[in-house]
Amino acid sequence: MNPLAFLETPPITSYEVISQNKQHLRLEGPTAGARMTSGAASAFSGVFAAVGLAMLRNPLPLPMRIVPIAFGAFGAGMAALEASKTVMSCAIDVKPKGITLTWRWRPLPERTLEVPAKEIEELELVSHEVGKRSEVTAIIYQLTLVKKDGTAIPLESFGTKAQANLRKRAIEAMVRK
Repeated sequence: MNPLAFLETPPITSYEVISQNKQHLRLEGPTAGARMTSGAASAFSGVFAAVGLAMLRNPLPLPMRIVPIAFGAFGAGMAALEASKTVMSCAIDVKPKGITLTWRWRPLPERTLEVPAKEIEELELVSHEVGKRSEVTAIIYQLTLVKKDGTAIPLESFGTKAQANLRKRAIEAMVRK
């Protein structure tokens, strides 16, 4: 399994409507809120890495040094991933002829995925439960494009089912003309 495979697939984030008319719907993301969340997570992960690496100053036997090294490596990796999400750019263009997804993880080149309208089977809402600590949970709704060959492409995530349904109807109205 390729550890960088996520770079080859469109990101799942929240998008803003940039333009909408009878022939074109353009969504761009991530939204400012999603960027702020990634920035905060990056900062927290950076602190996690710093604490792990600071523990290396303590006189520990060699086998015990693995723990702070692992803390530092994990924190640094998560900080880098979350920081990349803050500078990432992506867009969804919906036209009667189909859907075009474009995304770019800087400094890598832009990637594009085009799905013609005739290949679209369904736009489906999928719910995910997150935060399973004691009884505090949240449900995230994800709009997923299902192609006729069975391939599922997650498009966007929402906090409420109503928001997801609104976006689904807007895309379906454009593609199913």
